[in-house]
Amino acid sequence: MLSLPLFYGCASNSISEPTGQGAIAFGTQVINNFDTHPCARVEIVMWEMVSGGEYSQSPVELSFYPKSDQDYVLFDDIKPGFYQIRSMKCHARTNETLNGKRFLEFPYSFTETIEPNLVTLSTYSYHGENTELFRFKAELTYGLLALDREKIEADIQSQPNFAGWSFRERH
Repeated sequence: MLSLPLFYGCASNSISEPTGQGAIAFGTQVINNFDTHPCARVEIVMWEMVSGGEYSQSPVELSFYPKSDQDYVLFDDIKPGFYQIRSMKCHARTNETLNGKRFLEFPYSFTETIEPNLVTLSTYSYHGENTELFRFKAELTYGLLALDREKIEADIQSQPNFAGWSFRERH
């Protein structure tokens, strides 16, 4: 049986009206020391954990365009559940390659819980930086500064559709 990934489109910084689905936000930091960031698009690939320790047949792919003026990316309309993030992909710009490939894939293994009408603020953030000409970093890093967390939460809470949403408490 063929299983296809579930795409949740591109991230935005706008939350939709609550519908019983969940949301997740990742902090972002993109530093362009040279022209533009080599990752035209970043994809975070997560798998829902289902009964008996098994995983869903199709991954959920959260895709965004890294921007230096964006502090976070927000994905909503995600089915509530327990998810394992298994990889992050850095997709090359049109007509370009990264080490001869259209995308580079980096393995990860951390979990996130998505609950109905709750925004999960991930403890991982995307960090992308051009370090030298033809060299760059693209990674999910652990740890979100309290100041960043407060700023992201305040921005999301100020949105007109936030009524009915809350933030998931970290334990």
